[in-house]
Amino acid sequence: LQAFADQGINLADIDRIAIGLGTRGNMTTPGGSGKMFFDDIRLYQQRDVEDELTPVSVE
Repeated sequence: LQAFADQGINLADIDRIAIGLGTRGNMTTPGGSGKMFFDDIRLYQQRDVEDELTPVSVE
């Protein structure tokens, strides 16, 4: 997290970062194996996305 602090981001309220794959709460189904690499992780303030969604009708 030091890289974020070096860019002036206040980390006082951040206590963890989680990156999840698969279905949350379903740890019984194996999903494979291998390595994953993550670049360019960004921090944003929490927001309610449902208010920004527009319904789309499919015909």
